[in-house]
Amino acid sequence: DLRNASSLNRQVMDVDYYIAMGGAAYAQLHDAVNLSVFAELASGFATFVDILGEISENSALSSNTDFLRDYEVWLRTGSPRLIKKLKRNGILPARNNLSTRHH
Repeated sequence: DLRNASSLNRQVMDVDYYIAMGGAAYAQLHDAVNLSVFAELASGFATFVDILGEISENSALSSNTDFLRDYEVWLRTGSPRLIKKLKRNGILPARNNLSTRHH
């Protein structure tokens, strides 16, 4: 349910935790059943999260007012979608603040 997914954005838990947990789950599933689709989901999980986030925002299923949360997630993930969203809303984060860790 996407309404529950949007509540994850309001939680204190780090987005990296959810991405790592989802990627690891698909990797284990791939190991168990050896279907390549699960390997693809495991390796590209951060990208898929980003795509689903954009779909959710464009469907008005999430709030566009939490720019601080978007900025924090961008700092952790380097998400191209989030930097575009921040710029569209007049927020231009300093490039030297970007974490060196990307998904």
